[in-house]
Amino acid sequence: LRNITDARWERNGMTVAGGHRRGNATNQLNEPRSLFVDENQTMFIADSRNHRIVRWKLNDTNGEVVLGGLGQGNRLDQLSWPSDMLIDKETNSLIICDRGNRRVLRWSLSGNATTVKILLRKIFCFGIALDDQRYLYISDSAKHEVSRYKIGKQKVNVVAGGNGEGSATNQLNWPTYIFVDREQSVYVSDFRNHRVMKWKKDAKQGIVAAGGQGKGIAMTQLSNPRELFVDRLGTIFVAADGSHRVMRWPEEATQGTVIVGTSRRGRKTNQLACPWAFSFDQHGNIYVLDHNNYRVQRFSLSDGSSSFTTKENWIYPGNDMGKATIQTTYAKCRAECFKDERCKVFSWNQETRSCSLKSTIGNGGEYDPNAQSGYREEDDSELVMKENWVYPGNDLGEATNQSTYAACRIQCFKEEQCKAFSWNNKTYICSLKSSIGNGGRPDPNFQSGFREGEIN
Repeated sequence: LRNITDARWERNGMTVAGGHRRGNATNQLNEPRSLFVDENQTMFIADSRNHRIVRWKLNDTNGEVVLGGLGQGNRLDQLSWPSDMLIDKETNSLIICDRGNRRVLRWSLSGNATTVKILLRKIFCFGIALDDQRYLYISDSAKHEVSRYKIGKQKVNVVAGGNGEGSATNQLNWPTYIFVDREQSVYVSDFRNHRVMKWKKDAKQGIVAAGGQGKGIAMTQLSNPRELFVDRLGTIFVAADGSHRVMRWPEEATQGTVIVGTSRRGRKTNQLACPWAFSFDQHGNIYVLDHNNYRVQRFSLSDGSSSFTTKENWIYPGNDMGKATIQTTYAKCRAECFKDERCKVFSWNQETRSCSLKSTIGNGGEYDPNAQSGYREEDDSELVMKENWVYPGNDLGEATNQSTYAACRIQCFKEEQCKAFSWNNKTYICSLKSSIGNGGRPDPNFQSGFREGEIN
């Protein structure tokens, strides 16, 4: 897997499995809960409500049921709500958390149902992980703990939680997915505490590694965390089920960034509905298990070109992100903006080769025949802009003062009830509305926006 710590992904995903509503046909999924992509870009999917494991090869329109799919049951050829799985390369097998049957299974990738073996019984497993020493880690959401097992032996060690349900640093509340790094530190998605906890080897309590600021869509918050992955630099990638996005959280950071999803539930190519799991392929593309859309979305690694809209003969004056630099081409200037997550717009002078980066579009820029500029396509692009237009009134709280149109737009985007907004470019007053009312009227002092889907 290539370095993904500073990577970006295309804003729009492609459906590579499912996407045909819920069902049990081989081109359908039903509440899938776990996903793994192998070196051939073949997907293994725990299709939970169908009680089966599906293998879905690259570019195929249908998957292949490799285990289960014979109705909910506890025979060795049946599953009950499988919640997680991993590939054990040493034995060429899948290890499966058969949650509804309270057991952990091993299934040979070269075999059939007769090659299934029960590894553990009487455990309400949710997530599983395997470390380099071949210890198996299992989260038990009912006991609010993570335990470590040596495959083939009975000895059990609690390595995270185990002190009852709670929010103290030595407790967990409904742990779901887990990740174990090379130092045997255990990262736990602490679902009901809306945080990721890191428990170092032999530690008696954990450290809040991400979230922990309550449920919400702020960049400091996680909302019902699910699948997680930690790279070699300690950067956490985590699926936030409740905020419909996948986030990246650098080590010791106080907030994360959204890498895919819009924080708003939906079925569009840039949206997700309760993502549970994700996996990277060897090229760095991310595959997201879009649980409530019954599909897998692949978001390709981006070079930045599709993340920006180009504006010819246009400049955004100023440079509030350090000194301007010399870049020989427009594309190189764009790449500089792309590398910095704070950068929202850039301008490149084709005569002087000066490249300026800005964190906001400010007053919207101005005409300049010597300049080329670009602005980042944000997640709030579902809000359609209307120049010189106002939607009178403000029925969503009191009007606020916002220094830019973009800042006002963000206020509407963060409020799910907001369907339209207006910003006064003289007074900087920002008003939010739950509907477009009578459709508004022209006004040269205002810039407004309405949410896609609203009739205007």
